[in-house]
Amino acid sequence: MAHILGYVGKMNDKDVERLKREDKFANYAGTNDIGKLGIERYYEDILQGTTGFEEVEINNRGKVIRTLRSRPAVAGKSIHLTIDLALQRYITELLSGLKGAVVVLDPKDSSVLAMVSTPSL
Repeated sequence: MAHILGYVGKMNDKDVERLKREDKFANYAGTNDIGKLGIERYYEDILQGTTGFEEVEINNRGKVIRTLRSRPAVAGKSIHLTIDLALQRYITELLSGLKGAVVVLDPKDSSVLAMVSTPSL
């Protein structure tokens, strides 16, 4: 399922440039990871969530005197895939050792039930 889900990896210069251009770079302050391929990349904006922060005033000993501004972090959202795991595994077994691709769609709503490509990632 790696070709469907994709993967998360470390940001590179190209990712940083794109995030800055799209004014989203500040949201990645707490991480160096970003969706690189597949679902992880396509839905990055939904899965990422938003970074929170707290700006405080401290005294000369480093003790917090008061909070000046804060914004709570918001967790990324979950997404629901229509992949039928049993069907996905079955097709993966059928294609074992072969080269090819199979996509199975639900005829009622065209949702993707399985998507297998071999060789895979």
